[in-house]
Amino acid sequence: MKKYNIKVNRAEALRYLGYRGNAVDGVVESQLADAVSTLERVSEPSYIYKTCDIELIPAGIVQKAVKSAFPANPTASGKEELQAVALKGTSVVLTGKSAVTMLSECSRCIMMAVTIGRRVDQAIHRAQVADMSGAVIMDSCASSAVESICDQLQNDIEADYMSRGLYITDRFSPGYGDLPIDLQPVICRALSADKMIGLTITSGMLMMPTKSVTAFIGISDRPQPKRLTGCANCTMKKYCRYRKAGVTCAG
Repeated sequence: MKKYNIKVNRAEALRYLGYRGNAVDGVVESQLADAVSTLERVSEPSYIYKTCDIELIPAGIVQKAVKSAFPANPTASGKEELQAVALKGTSVVLTGKSAVTMLSECSRCIMMAVTIGRRVDQAIHRAQVADMSGAVIMDSCASSAVESICDQLQNDIEADYMSRGLYITDRFSPGYGDLPIDLQPVICRALSADKMIGLTITSGMLMMPTKSVTAFIGISDRPQPKRLTGCANCTMKKYCRYRKAGVTCAG
């Protein structure tokens, strides 16, 4: 396993905190510096990923499965066509239009899990006792830090596949678009994430350690469009707190 070091994107952390720009007062600046220093000391980044062949499941089969499992679910009534992508050799099935669209030109898919460790949770909890505002800042910095590990891993994956004449999609996670969040435990079981990197899922679908990410990346033999960029293409644009504040999550 390649060793990655966390990188806290200051602008990203400030957006998580609700700031509309990069200008902050001296107190916040000091808290940011302290948070980054602490995270650099206590973070223990680790990851696991697996590459699977994929198979598109016809809408009719998905409808039958959903209707059987959730007889009162209106999405199973036949009013809305459902499709799904199965990851062969696992029990993971990606339902919804978002996953089908993202993987429409792919033959394989990478399933990944990343965490920066339980010591980060412990540091945030200690900060909550001493300084709640500092704890909130550390939490935001930690969210940026785990994404930085995902980015570094994705960059290496992309370089590897491009060297073989293959291309990857954007990274997308449960909760994106209509990809259900309750996929988390299925992903962790498929990756043996509890044994490999100490990542577990609670009954309430919370990841432990909390600063963790699961995600998928498609692999194709042709260049893939960047589908997750820009507000116009975002499935959360109607509810986005950044847009309501007059900014975007991209800057």
